[in-house]
Amino acid sequence: MTSDSADLLIQSGDLVGRETQLREALRRLPGVTSVGELARDAASIEARIRVEFDAGATNPLIMKDALSREGFTILSASEEG
Repeated sequence: MTSDSADLLIQSGDLVGRETQLREALRRLPGVTSVGELARDAASIEARIRVEFDAGATNPLIMKDALSREGFTILSASEEG
């Protein structure tokens, strides 16, 4: 198992009352091993969350697509390796 991490940038407005839904959606994805804390700056339109995952089972694009289907706007999904 190759462990990697990704930083996902999510539109803050999509998270109002839905932080738990975001975390649960990520945890349901095969290969996701850890979901970090959500980091938000009140002055920013984006929030960041770090996700650890098995690179053989998933990747940031799969995560982005899955979250988009849940109604979240993903501004960026970058792998940290």
